[in-house]
Amino acid sequence: MSITTLEDIRSLGIKLSLDDFGTGYTAFSQLINYPVDTLKIDKSFIDNLSLGEETQGAMIKAIISIAKSYHLKTIGEGVETREQYEFLVELGCDYIQGYLFAKPMLWNDVKSYFDT
Repeated sequence: MSITTLEDIRSLGIKLSLDDFGTGYTAFSQLINYPVDTLKIDKSFIDNLSLGEETQGAMIKAIISIAKSYHLKTIGEGVETREQYEFLVELGCDYIQGYLFAKPMLWNDVKSYFDT
């Protein structure tokens, strides 16, 4: 998908996220050219937090810092433990998703979940 197409989608008011940030090839210098609103921190970094892996924590800190410098929001994906949640909140991660809160649901189940 071209940058022009992404810009057209974004002009409709649709927010765009760059998924799995930190695992593939995305040159930081090119990040400013991508018309995205959020960077999703890949689950693989978050998984290893529970193992006391300092390198993963440093990478998450770097991703959040990069996002802030580009005025982007961050999403921590795949959060399964309170420890992971607290680490991300402490670093200023904007949004957090994962099994800690709920497993994937069908739309009717989501509606019922919030009706209670």
